[in-house]
Amino acid sequence: IPVCTLKNFPNQIQHTLQWARDWFEGEFKQSAEDVNSYLSQPAEEYLSSLQPNTKLETLKKIRATLVDDRPVTFEDCVVWARLKFETLFNNQIRQLLHNFPQDQVTSNGTKFW
Repeated sequence: IPVCTLKNFPNQIQHTLQWARDWFEGEFKQSAEDVNSYLSQPAEEYLSSLQPNTKLETLKKIRATLVDDRPVTFEDCVVWARLKFETLFNNQIRQLLHNFPQDQVTSNGTKFW
């Protein structure tokens, strides 16, 4: 499945399942693995193990996980989950519908939706 389909228009059940798996893995598996690697290795060794093109993004996610978005209480976890739900299933959908309104047509004149 092309990445652009997964990220922008997962309109078939296979697309939505793959999108959900990718999101879940990135949010809960990859972030945890990155943090564990960061905490278990000397800083220089860890930094040298990162791919140059993803180094900055990985370090930002580690900082978010350990500092910026770190929940302290159960209530923090509930707030995080609610805001994440709002972003994924309300805000992003509204933005998509704003960018591609119901009457949108493609370059060949067929309806987009």
